[in-house]
Amino acid sequence: MLGSKRRSDRPAHARRSRQDVESLETRQLLASDPFSFYHAALWPPAIGHASAFPTNDIVHPVWSDKPASCVNLNNEGKFVSGKNRQGNEWSITVHGPGYVIVTDATPNDGVLDDDLDTIQIVNSDPNKTRVVGQVIASARVQTDGTLLFQKLIAVNGVNSIVLNGFTLTQTVQPPTGTPNYTNTLINLQGGVHYLSFHNIVGTFDVANGDVPININIGNPTTPLKVAPTIRLDSIFNTVTTNASQAQPLGVPVTKPWINILVNGELKDLSYISSTALPVIAGRQIQYTPVSTTGRTAVRATAIGHIKVAGTARNTSFARGEPPVRSAFAGLKKLGTAKFGGNADGVAINVNGPIDRVTFNRGLGNPNGVTPIPPAKLGTPVSEYGYPAYNLLGGVVIGNVIHNFAAGPADVIQQTPQDPDYMQLQRTNSTYYVSRPGTALTSAAIVSATDFGHVSVIGNSIGSEIKAGFYYQAYLSGLEGTRAKSKITKLDQKGDLIDSVNSSTYRPVDGIYGNGNDQAGNGKLTGNQAGNIFVNGRQTALKNLGTGNYAKKKNGYLPPPEGPRRLHGSAVMRLGFDHTDIKN
Repeated sequence: MLGSKRRSDRPAHARRSRQDVESLETRQLLASDPFSFYHAALWPPAIGHASAFPTNDIVHPVWSDKPASCVNLNNEGKFVSGKNRQGNEWSITVHGPGYVIVTDATPNDGVLDDDLDTIQIVNSDPNKTRVVGQVIASARVQTDGTLLFQKLIAVNGVNSIVLNGFTLTQTVQPPTGTPNYTNTLINLQGGVHYLSFHNIVGTFDVANGDVPININIGNPTTPLKVAPTIRLDSIFNTVTTNASQAQPLGVPVTKPWINILVNGELKDLSYISSTALPVIAGRQIQYTPVSTTGRTAVRATAIGHIKVAGTARNTSFARGEPPVRSAFAGLKKLGTAKFGGNADGVAINVNGPIDRVTFNRGLGNPNGVTPIPPAKLGTPVSEYGYPAYNLLGGVVIGNVIHNFAAGPADVIQQTPQDPDYMQLQRTNSTYYVSRPGTALTSAAIVSATDFGHVSVIGNSIGSEIKAGFYYQAYLSGLEGTRAKSKITKLDQKGDLIDSVNSSTYRPVDGIYGNGNDQAGNGKLTGNQAGNIFVNGRQTALKNLGTGNYAKKKNGYLPPPEGPRRLHGSAVMRLGFDHTDIKN
């Protein structure tokens, strides 16, 4: 009856009120099947027979409190982590839709204890998925706190991928007969808004048939809807002809060995440097920069901003390959490009407007360029650049260039000619005066139409700044000067040494200023605060001569050199010997 007291299950003799010793309850469970008291759902199924219980009855292992505790036991999911043999700890976290699958260089040992082979992002959303990777340096041994990976793959689009401390390079030796770096790549077919990781390292052996490293963003058949931003630290691109030596001294590497290909517009590209790997001092003569630096090719339909904080060597920015042979290989437009270190062997091809290009430490490496200044005698060959071997130090091509600026690649320490002034500040201490060195070395900066503001601080050696000039026609053996043009403002604080600034001006026989030139409809306005010298070196466009040339010139732009004011006195410079005549 509801609410009545429940009757005890104890036997009657055990419920008597007398104070006898309580009798023990019978242990009937022990008298039956010794395993009958276990829950049937935990019985192991008989092999070869149908299971007596549904397989989904086991939700999680018996020793686990919750299924979530199994998350960190796999190599896929929202969060994956590991530790390599040096003790560097790493983690990759996926925020938003999708998950990541990670395999390392030794996938059969069951743990992520080596450098990574593949990072694959699955079921991502191009607007919501954010992937963050982080490396923590080892607490046991001294390391650089970086982790190597070989492949980054995402079929769908990703909003951002930030892999702090992750370096792209080959981590798994390919099968016999397969070239090195075959599986070293980044392939983001669905695009990415923001991509950032540490370095790219490639050491290519031409004799072994190695292949380039390719970074592909977007699909060629489906134009990108967003322009990606790419942030890197350094690009190390080293090429040898076999395992023990580089190419012959002064022979450049012209094939692109690291390709950054964006199938659409590239919003922003920023990195520290693009060079070859550092070489120990004893072997630098065998691995000179010109002979070992592979070409880094950045390709896109257009680029918004380029920023290189340090040195850029043997690097091209264009739409096609090769980068400058055709006008169709040029970018549609370029916003700004800024190079903080020396840019040597750099090519920029734009079949459209360029807003601003800046070379803070010069375009072209002046080391080793004859005549070598006395202060530069003894410079090691390992510091020579492309102009020292009669190669181009750089080329910038555009339909119109609004702003161009170049600073000095080096500094000249000059001493007074009069011995009485050699120790002005204190005895036994030579007095030096610092002035800008060379800004342009064997460089060609050409515009099919006009230049806006051109500012060069330093000397120009074997270089040309030329308006109204079609570079691709020149490469085909045709006359390049063919359009009306103007240089709105030229400001050069330095000497012109076998160098020319011109606007729609043809040296008919390849020699400027010899009396048979053809001046087209060009205008040049500005000033040069420096001298002009002829030393017999060809310019980057294979011409001889020096000076500033146009049909109409405004300002002090020799030759011919007109009078100007210097410290209150009128100064006239005649010809190329720069004889001063003071009135």
